[in-house]
Amino acid sequence: MILKRGKTYHCKFQHDGRVIWRSTGQTSATKARQFEARLRSELAMGHVGILQKKTMRWLSEFCASV
Repeated sequence: MILKRGKTYHCKFQHDGRVIWRSTGQTSATKARQFEARLRSELAMGHVGILQKKTMRWLSEFCASV
């Protein structure tokens, strides 16, 4: 789904049970749809590592390693 917020378009869709809400940075609806299609395909192929959560270490693990 492409939504216009202010002057730029944003895309919103669901992938692996998570809602992805991203700014496309585009002012053209056509380019925003292309951005969304590219993002969906990169997510499907597993090439986008930005959206993966980083594992957090517990305080006890941190203190043990220092």
